Amino acid sequence: MQMQKTMVYLPKELKEKILIIANSQGSSQAGVIRGALEEGLGTARFHGSASAQGLIKIGRLAERLQAKGPKDLSENLDHYTWDE
Repeated sequence: MQMQKTMVYLPKELKEKILIIANSQGSSQAGVIRGALEEGLGTARFHGSASAQGLIKIGRLAERLQAKGPKDLSENLDHYTWDE
């Protein structure tokens, strides 16, 4: 895998945590940062995808049940969602 250099400014406390983890794992600080980014970005993608999949499932269920909503839903979304 080809690496590209990136500079990031970190708060002192975060930098210290990275150093502690790297020392305890016997790895580099860069390796700890890469691992944390991979894990965090993987979770972020999953949540976005899961939300979209959930909406698709709700839409399919509404079609199957032939559910009908109010005709002015798009104009009064806050009213129907938050009762405002």
